[in-house]
Amino acid sequence: MRTAKTLSMKMQGRVRTFTPYLLIVFLLIAFSPTSFAKSKIDGDWEGVVDKYPMVFHIQVGGGSTVDSPKQAVPIYGMPINASLNGKNVRLSMLSGTATFEGTLDGSRIVGTFSQAGSKWPMTLTKSSKKHKS
Repeated sequence: MRTAKTLSMKMQGRVRTFTPYLLIVFLLIAFSPTSFAKSKIDGDWEGVVDKYPMVFHIQVGGGSTVDSPKQAVPIYGMPINASLNGKNVRLSMLSGTATFEGTLDGSRIVGTFSQAGSKWPMTLTKSSKKHKS
């Protein structure tokens, strides 16, 4: 007859042999090529709102920022959220004060920039310049 201690020891042995397999599966998923794949919109995008140029440094997985160097108080490296759903792009300030929503069209994103109840048409183009983020 098996005791509870014997059963517990058998279960511990099974868990010990199963754990390395879980680790291997996790590592394969975490470091698969798709986990490092860039989004279609990752990179630097330039546009103008009203008369103010803006540069969006987009990384869909996180770490996106925006620069607006010509404002009365220049902005550099303001954190933003960036998402891509099909061809629909959404960029939003973490403060919630402004958003850009547009449609990816090749090397352009055509949409609307909204801030404080006002809306402006805006087209972002993929930048070929090296920008500081």
